[in-house]
Amino acid sequence: MFLGFFRYNPLAWAYRALVVNAFRNNEFTKEESDEILIRTGFVYDDNKPFDREWITFAYAFMCAHIFLSVLTSAMILSSTRVETKSPPSYEAIEIPDERHSESVKSNQKVCDDDVNIPFKPITLSFENVCYDVKSSTGEEDIRLLSNVDGYFRPGRMCALMGESGAGKTTLMDVIAMRKNSGNISGDIRINGSPQEKLSFRRCSGYVEQFDIQSPQLTVRETVLFSARLRLDFNRVKTDKEKEHFCDTVIRTLELTPLAHCLVGSNEGGGLSFEQKKRLSIAVELAASPSILFLDEVRKFDS
Repeated sequence: MFLGFFRYNPLAWAYRALVVNAFRNNEFTKEESDEILIRTGFVYDDNKPFDREWITFAYAFMCAHIFLSVLTSAMILSSTRVETKSPPSYEAIEIPDERHSESVKSNQKVCDDDVNIPFKPITLSFENVCYDVKSSTGEEDIRLLSNVDGYFRPGRMCALMGESGAGKTTLMDVIAMRKNSGNISGDIRINGSPQEKLSFRRCSGYVEQFDIQSPQLTVRETVLFSARLRLDFNRVKTDKEKEHFCDTVIRTLELTPLAHCLVGSNEGGGLSFEQKKRLSIAVELAASPSILFLDEVRKFDS
């Protein structure tokens, strides 16, 4: 009853080869295997069960079928072009709030030239950095970082790579002065001077592993809020300059089509994981930091 199906389906040929190979072994006599194959429908037109040579036939048929499928697909793909729709433009997004509509109109008047706020390049170096914490099961100390050295030049990107639990986040937290417990030792210097907490916090940014943006704000409101709080008043004195700089950051992170979309949440909908990660980077760049730490920033999936 399966004969017509077996003749035209390549998966059925593979299944047939497996069944014949299973029941044509030494564990079954020829009479037993014939009876099983007849009951399952594995028969010739003259009501004779399949023999072991059909394993070779099935393998040859599948190889020929795969080669023919690949050749046909290559010919079709080489002659057919699939046109994808471009993402919606900045002006095409519908904003239900009049305040947002006025903001869009004002943004359209901004010049196309990017607005750059100068920052002081810094060189970060550290030597013999150690980090010890108390054990949860005893009084002894556990050393998480042991005599770590490093040197970061301005204008360069440095990637910390290693398996899970190797201490990448711990090292960044220690360098960025985000650890409030444990014992930190070693020499950390900024432009040759000892690291000082207040000044370093002002000139650095840190993108955490988990996004913690407010779901009730739009993308542009989130970036602008960070800029208004953190930009140096001596460098940027007017709110208009801050808005222009935020628009530059949003364009750089390719968030312009989403500028007036709510951040949202995982439960109620909103930005995707990749878009939220870019927004977190934009929030830190809005402060124009001299050094930026990024924790668990994987390759974007879009």
